[in-house]
Amino acid sequence: MRWGLAAFALVLALVALAFGSAYYVSQPTTFRVAVSASDSQSRALFEAAAGILDTTKASVRLRVAAADDPLAALDKRAADFAVARSVDIMKAQAQTVLVLRQDAAVIMVPKPSKINTLPDLVSANIGVVRESYMTGGGLVAVMSYYGMDPTKLKLTPLAANEIAGAVRDKKINAVVIAGNLRAKSLAEAVADAAKSFKGGARFLDIEAADAIAKRVPDVESIEIDKGLFGGYPPMPDDSVNTVGLSVRLVADARLSNDRVSDFLTAIAMVKQQLIARVSGAGGLTIPDPDDESAFVLHQGVRTYNKGEVVGLLDKYSDQIYVGGLLASGIGSLFAGAFGMVESRRRRKSIAEVMEIERVLDEIDAARSEAELDALETRVNDVFRATLRKAMDGKIEPAAVAAFEMAYREARERTAMRRAAGMERPGPALVAAQ
Repeated sequence: MRWGLAAFALVLALVALAFGSAYYVSQPTTFRVAVSASDSQSRALFEAAAGILDTTKASVRLRVAAADDPLAALDKRAADFAVARSVDIMKAQAQTVLVLRQDAAVIMVPKPSKINTLPDLVSANIGVVRESYMTGGGLVAVMSYYGMDPTKLKLTPLAANEIAGAVRDKKINAVVIAGNLRAKSLAEAVADAAKSFKGGARFLDIEAADAIAKRVPDVESIEIDKGLFGGYPPMPDDSVNTVGLSVRLVADARLSNDRVSDFLTAIAMVKQQLIARVSGAGGLTIPDPDDESAFVLHQGVRTYNKGEVVGLLDKYSDQIYVGGLLASGIGSLFAGAFGMVESRRRRKSIAEVMEIERVLDEIDAARSEAELDALETRVNDVFRATLRKAMDGKIEPAAVAAFEMAYREARERTAMRRAAGMERPGPALVAAQ
């Protein structure tokens, strides 16, 4: 009985282990994203993504944490992903997973202005509006490339709503607006500047943007598409080149390709909702593996782009197959052991019935009252032992019923032998039996 219970308990434990393992594997994967406290745009983006993924019970979840230095948090494995500017990423070992947005310098002057090229800005009063947390290093790099002294630039920091007043008061005759090209706030600032300039605004083109980007790692070459800022006529009226930087989500090379691919799959599924909820999210882009930029892509990006997304069953197929074989073998082993133990227990359960059966044969062969008395005592002893087992629940009901029939038969045969005067039973007695 104890062996049976032990085997049954072990089988239950194996079943519990299998279900526990399945439950663990089916739990969502949570990724930690480190974002600079000053980067409100990125924080809003990933907090929105985290909310959508939580609501839809997705297999991937996000936890956003503010960090003084996201790249340091990534290096210490305090985060799985980090948001950083391209200029900072170039100095680190992190690898690109997503391009979140492009922060560019939009340079505008009045259409009638004599400022036609970048070098002409040296003589201008420039209002600088920052809609992002990019620095002024891009403009300095441009000036240095053209052989101009950046210290001679006359820069006036402004808020977006101060552009009109500064133009009206003739404090500025050019404006540089730095921000997320896809953000509504940048488009509104550009529209305000265009309205402030008499005769409309003109966008300056940095023709050497590609060459500057190759020469100066602090900046990237960015193209502003025709009509990107809307309006009628569209602004700008033609594509222009400028410089800026990109804000990227990066990961450590130690993060597995499958996990990065799973993350990108989840982001791709909620991208449309993010664009609808978060201003500027339209710039969210999964990098092209064939991009020849200086940024190192994580191998998980290539895994995602090749469609090599590994499903749950594929990922754990070998473990599931081997586990199934082991579970089946162990189950069969313990089923057989349990059957053997149960058979032994059943034989012990009917041992008393077998004992009474042997006594029945001996009653028929008894030749004296003394032998009958000894057999009757033996039957009574078996009866008392059986009664104790039945009270302890050690005998099945079917065995109890069989014993009752055998015990009654033994009593009747004993009485019949006594009545027959201890002679061997004849045909009539046998028939009566």
